[in-house]
Amino acid sequence: MNKYIHKTTLKNGTIVFVRFLKQSDKEYIEKGYKELSYKSQYFRFISPPRSLSDKYLKYLTDIDNKNHVAMIAFAIEKPSKRAIGVARYIRLIDNPGSAEYAITVADSFQNQGLGTILFNLLIEHAKRNNISNLTGYILSENYAMLKIVKHHNINIQREEGSLLRVDLPLKNDNI
Repeated sequence: MNKYIHKTTLKNGTIVFVRFLKQSDKEYIEKGYKELSYKSQYFRFISPPRSLSDKYLKYLTDIDNKNHVAMIAFAIEKPSKRAIGVARYIRLIDNPGSAEYAITVADSFQNQGLGTILFNLLIEHAKRNNISNLTGYILSENYAMLKIVKHHNINIQREEGSLLRVDLPLKNDNI
């Protein structure tokens, strides 16, 4: 089932469809990770692995769309489609009203508005899923991601070194 939850056009004119990630998307995740620059891998994973292990790929794609939610964005390029972004949140076991979020956008599609679109879709889904707080860990030099989250009512705390904890309290009345 290829039910898309969102369709949009990026600043560069690329048509993008977003849908919930499926277990069968492992190849897209693996290929996308390999195509990321080291800088993008570093910004997303902080200690990026050289490649994604089968166990980690299973973790990234074995989702239930309630406690572990992931969305994947595809650029529709003739004659095929290409995965260009993933956004996810994972509900915290010790605090089920909160979830940790992360967003990755392919290097060639950064600064086109996709990160903002994915973040807003995560927020909407989190609200409907009774999440009252989203938390992300962002490196202070990741200006693009900080620009995305600063459009919201966030709280930033420095963790250690250049790592920032960025909390976004959610109000369910704004769905």
